[in-house]
Amino acid sequence: MPARIVIVDDDPVHNLLLGSILQRAGYEVRACESGPAALAEVARGCDCLITDYHMPGMNGVELIRAVRRQHSPACLVLTGGDGGTIDQPAKASGAAAVLHKPTHPRRLLRFLEQITPRAPRFARA
Repeated sequence: MPARIVIVDDDPVHNLLLGSILQRAGYEVRACESGPAALAEVARGCDCLITDYHMPGMNGVELIRAVRRQHSPACLVLTGGDGGTIDQPAKASGAAAVLHKPTHPRRLLRFLEQITPRAPRFARA
């Protein structure tokens, strides 16, 4: 059974691209465009949550805090343009790391191998 990842970004194009990369790597992926939708999806079970930071209504740190109240997936924040200002709050909320966009797919996949149970082995080229 492949590792299940929930990705959250209010940009549907980013969800599509990231979801495609993760699916081709062997992950089961569920994409959400808001924090509340992600909370519902995480409640169905997941091994890892990958969230954007800047989203309307609930940012990525708020989402991780809400998830951590009831669940314990590995959490990762992908963000762009913040100059590193959310790194400490994100890690304090329970994020394993903050990766800044753009992040090379190989870097992301190798990181997921380290933090996600049942991660497929990334084929090293």
